[in-house]
Amino acid sequence: ECIVRAAEKEGNIGERYIAGNARLTFGQINKMISEISGVPLPVMSLPDFMTLTSARLATMVSDVIKKPPIWGMAIDQIRIMIAGTVADGSKAEKELGIEYTPIRTALEEAITSFKNPEKR
Repeated sequence: ECIVRAAEKEGNIGERYIAGNARLTFGQINKMISEISGVPLPVMSLPDFMTLTSARLATMVSDVIKKPPIWGMAIDQIRIMIAGTVADGSKAEKELGIEYTPIRTALEEAITSFKNPEKR
């Protein structure tokens, strides 16, 4: 919806928008997914330095074998997950009239659709 509205807006060439307004850490999102889905979070988690070391190794191996890193552990992705990201979608709200679905509602809808694919 955001992309369509941006494309249709008169005199909008070169403008950029962030489509989203949830400010949550990956840990908070994972916890919410666990609560909604009923799937427990992993019992064990690694300290950041061990995760980074594993990601570096996985990325080096993937570069050699020309396949994606195991478990999606690319070093760049892990760095972002550790550092977190901050995004502000208020420009899209103001200029394009976007109304965001609360993240919990969006996750509930997505998880329900995965559990019941016939209702997609």
